[in-house]
Amino acid sequence: AGIAFSPADLAGSRTELEDVEYRLEQLARRRHIIDRRDVGHWPDGTVAMQYVFRHALYREALYDGIPAANRRRLHREIGSHLERAHGGRADEIAPALADHFEQGGDTRRAAHYRDLSASGALARGAAADAVAQFRHALELYGRTTGGEDLKTAELNTLLGLGAALIMS
Repeated sequence: AGIAFSPADLAGSRTELEDVEYRLEQLARRRHIIDRRDVGHWPDGTVAMQYVFRHALYREALYDGIPAANRRRLHREIGSHLERAHGGRADEIAPALADHFEQGGDTRRAAHYRDLSASGALARGAAADAVAQFRHALELYGRTTGGEDLKTAELNTLLGLGAALIMS
Protein backbone atom coordinates (compact mmCIF):
# COMPACT_ATOMS: atom_id res chain seq x y z
CA ALA A 1 0.00 0.00 0.00
CA GLY A 2 3.04 2.29 0.02
CA ILE A 3 5.78 3.52 2.33
CA ALA A 4 3.13 5.36 4.38
CA PHE A 5 -0.23 3.65 4.80
CA SER A 6 -3.32 3.18 6.90
CA PRO A 7 -4.95 -0.07 7.98
CA ALA A 8 -8.03 1.39 6.28
CA ASP A 9 -6.15 0.91 2.98
CA LEU A 10 -5.96 -2.81 3.68
CA ALA A 11 -9.18 -3.74 5.45
CA GLY A 12 -12.47 -4.45 3.72
CA SER A 13 -14.73 -4.27 6.77
CA ARG A 14 -14.90 -2.56 10.16
CA THR A 15 -13.96 -5.82 11.93
CA GLU A 16 -10.99 -6.32 9.62
CA LEU A 17 -9.96 -2.70 10.15
CA GLU A 18 -9.87 -3.11 13.91
CA ASP A 19 -7.93 -6.38 13.63
CA VAL A 20 -5.40 -4.96 11.13
CA GLU A 21 -4.99 -1.77 13.16
CA TYR A 22 -4.40 -3.77 16.35
CA ARG A 23 -1.72 -5.90 14.68
CA LEU A 24 0.01 -2.89 13.16
CA GLU A 25 -0.08 -1.12 16.50
CA GLN A 26 1.72 -4.08 18.09
CA LEU A 27 4.46 -3.83 15.43
CA ALA A 28 4.73 -0.06 15.86
CA ARG A 29 5.14 -0.39 19.64
CA ARG A 30 8.12 -2.68 19.10
CA ARG A 31 9.57 -0.10 16.68
CA HIS A 32 10.96 -2.82 14.42
CA ILE A 33 9.46 -2.33 11.01
CA ILE A 34 6.93 0.50 11.21
CA ASP A 35 6.28 3.69 13.15
CA ARG A 36 2.95 5.24 14.03
CA ARG A 37 1.96 8.53 12.42
CA ASP A 38 -1.19 10.61 12.86
CA VAL A 39 -4.81 9.60 12.87
CA GLY A 40 -6.24 9.61 9.35
CA HIS A 41 -9.78 10.62 8.40
CA TRP A 42 -11.33 9.30 5.20
CA PRO A 43 -14.14 10.90 3.17
CA ASP A 44 -16.49 8.02 4.06
CA GLY A 45 -16.05 8.75 7.79
CA THR A 46 -13.49 6.02 8.50
CA VAL A 47 -10.96 6.97 11.17
CA ALA A 48 -7.77 4.94 11.52
CA MET A 49 -4.14 5.35 12.49
CA GLN A 50 -1.53 5.92 9.82
CA TYR A 51 1.82 4.13 9.79
CA VAL A 52 5.09 4.43 7.92
CA PHE A 53 7.79 1.87 7.24
CA ARG A 54 10.96 2.70 9.15
CA HIS A 55 12.96 2.03 5.99
CA ALA A 56 12.01 1.50 2.35
CA LEU A 57 13.90 -1.81 2.36
CA TYR A 58 11.47 -3.25 4.92
CA ARG A 59 8.58 -2.43 2.62
CA GLU A 60 10.39 -3.82 -0.41
CA ALA A 61 11.29 -7.08 1.37
CA LEU A 62 7.70 -7.62 2.51
CA TYR A 63 6.33 -6.68 -0.92
CA ASP A 64 8.74 -8.97 -2.75
CA GLY A 65 7.71 -11.83 -0.45
CA ILE A 66 4.11 -11.72 -1.71
CA PRO A 67 3.55 -14.15 -4.61
CA ALA A 68 2.78 -12.38 -7.91
CA ALA A 69 -0.86 -13.52 -8.26
CA ASN A 70 -1.61 -12.51 -4.66
CA ARG A 71 0.10 -9.16 -5.15
CA ARG A 72 -1.99 -8.50 -8.25
CA ARG A 73 -5.22 -9.37 -6.39
CA LEU A 74 -4.24 -7.23 -3.41
CA HIS A 75 -3.63 -4.22 -5.66
CA ARG A 76 -7.09 -4.62 -7.22
CA GLU A 77 -8.71 -5.00 -3.78
CA ILE A 78 -6.89 -2.01 -2.31
CA GLY A 79 -7.75 0.09 -5.38
CA SER A 80 -11.42 -0.90 -5.20
CA HIS A 81 -11.54 -0.22 -1.47
CA LEU A 82 -9.93 3.21 -1.87
CA GLU A 83 -12.27 4.01 -4.75
CA ARG A 84 -15.36 3.13 -2.69
CA ALA A 85 -14.14 4.93 0.44
CA HIS A 86 -13.35 8.14 -1.44
CA GLY A 87 -16.51 8.03 -3.55
CA GLY A 88 -17.01 11.28 -5.45
CA ARG A 89 -13.62 12.49 -4.25
CA ALA A 90 -11.68 9.57 -5.78
CA ASP A 91 -10.12 11.99 -8.29
CA GLU A 92 -8.14 13.46 -5.37
CA ILE A 93 -6.18 10.20 -5.10
CA ALA A 94 -6.19 9.41 -8.84
CA PRO A 95 -2.42 8.71 -9.06
CA ALA A 96 -2.60 6.09 -6.30
CA LEU A 97 -5.71 4.50 -7.81
CA ALA A 98 -4.07 4.39 -11.24
CA ASP A 99 -1.03 2.65 -9.77
CA HIS A 100 -3.09 0.08 -7.85
CA PHE A 101 -5.33 -0.76 -10.80
CA GLU A 102 -2.42 -0.95 -13.21
CA GLN A 103 -0.48 -3.28 -10.93
CA GLY A 104 -3.70 -5.19 -10.36
CA GLY A 105 -4.17 -5.74 -14.10
CA ASP A 106 -7.33 -3.63 -14.42
CA THR A 107 -6.15 -1.55 -17.38
CA ARG A 108 -9.49 0.17 -18.00
CA ARG A 109 -9.71 1.61 -14.48
CA ALA A 110 -5.97 2.31 -14.47
CA ALA A 111 -6.32 4.32 -17.69
CA HIS A 112 -9.31 6.22 -16.30
CA TYR A 113 -7.45 7.26 -13.15
CA ARG A 114 -4.24 7.97 -15.08
CA ASP A 115 -6.33 10.31 -17.25
CA LEU A 116 -7.77 12.01 -14.14
CA SER A 117 -4.28 12.33 -12.72
CA ALA A 118 -3.11 13.96 -15.95
CA SER A 119 -6.03 16.38 -15.90
CA GLY A 120 -5.13 17.32 -12.33
CA ALA A 121 -1.51 17.91 -13.32
CA LEU A 122 -2.65 20.06 -16.23
CA ALA A 123 -4.88 22.11 -13.92
CA ARG A 124 -1.88 22.71 -11.62
CA GLY A 125 0.21 23.87 -14.57
CA ALA A 126 2.46 20.80 -14.51
CA ALA A 127 2.35 20.35 -18.28
CA ALA A 128 5.29 17.93 -18.55
CA ASP A 129 3.76 15.63 -15.94
CA ALA A 130 0.38 15.90 -17.66
CA VAL A 131 1.91 14.91 -21.02
CA ALA A 132 3.53 11.82 -19.46
CA GLN A 133 0.31 10.86 -17.67
CA PHE A 134 -1.89 11.34 -20.74
CA ARG A 135 0.51 9.25 -22.85
CA HIS A 136 0.51 6.54 -20.21
CA ALA A 137 -3.32 6.59 -20.16
CA LEU A 138 -3.38 6.18 -23.96
CA GLU A 139 -1.01 3.24 -23.72
CA LEU A 140 -3.29 1.64 -21.12
CA TYR A 141 -6.41 2.30 -23.21
CA GLY A 142 -4.59 0.59 -26.09
CA ARG A 143 -4.41 -2.59 -24.00
CA THR A 144 -8.11 -2.42 -23.10
CA THR A 145 -11.03 -3.85 -25.03
CA GLY A 146 -14.31 -1.99 -25.17
CA GLY A 147 -16.89 -0.21 -27.21
CA GLU A 148 -17.90 3.38 -27.83
CA ASP A 149 -17.29 4.47 -24.25
CA LEU A 150 -13.65 3.42 -24.61
CA LYS A 151 -13.30 5.38 -27.86
CA THR A 152 -14.81 8.44 -26.19
CA ALA A 153 -12.40 8.11 -23.26
CA GLU A 154 -9.44 7.79 -25.64
CA LEU A 155 -10.59 10.84 -27.60
CA ASN A 156 -10.88 12.89 -24.39
CA THR A 157 -7.39 11.75 -23.41
CA LEU A 158 -6.04 12.82 -26.80
CA LEU A 159 -7.65 16.23 -26.38
CA GLY A 160 -6.07 16.54 -22.94
CA LEU A 161 -2.70 15.51 -24.37
CA GLY A 162 -3.03 18.17 -27.05
CA ALA A 163 -3.75 20.82 -24.44
CA ALA A 164 -0.78 19.65 -22.33
CA LEU A 165 1.53 19.72 -25.35
CA ILE A 166 0.43 23.27 -26.19
CA MET A 167 1.16 24.33 -22.58
CA SER A 168 4.59 22.70 -22.46
